[in-house]
Amino acid sequence: IVFIDEIDAFLRERKDNEQEATQSMKAEFMAMWDGIQSDEGAHVIVIGATNRPWAIDKAILRRMPRAFLIDVPGKEERRDILGRLLRDEVVEEGLDLDYLARHTEGYSGSDLKELCRASLLAPVQDLMGDEAAGRGGGELGPVSPR
Repeated sequence: IVFIDEIDAFLRERKDNEQEATQSMKAEFMAMWDGIQSDEGAHVIVIGATNRPWAIDKAILRRMPRAFLIDVPGKEERRDILGRLLRDEVVEEGLDLDYLARHTEGYSGSDLKELCRASLLAPVQDLMGDEAAGRGGGELGPVSPR
């Protein structure tokens, strides 16, 4: 199995002003792919992931006969993802994951991870700001919605 994440960045639609090295790399990749597909003994599956399927070169799309939509998580999935991401963290007592899940519609798993990462840094930033303002001596607070 060959998995290419962000395949649109690697194999985007060809343009006239594209650099020769990029054109050559794409041509070589497609030639190798054709060789794999024509070899009956080769059991190779190529999978590509993208957020921009319209940007992928049409010649590549012809070699990938199936497309699957992996949509963003629903409310329950977002709640589960947030719960897993925050499971081992110090968070405000009573943090309402259902509330967070309701207000993160359209967020991907990666978006939720970044939201949690930024939220986990907020107490550190608050503490550093307090110390810089001469209000030091405080403790690191829990993560809480703002």
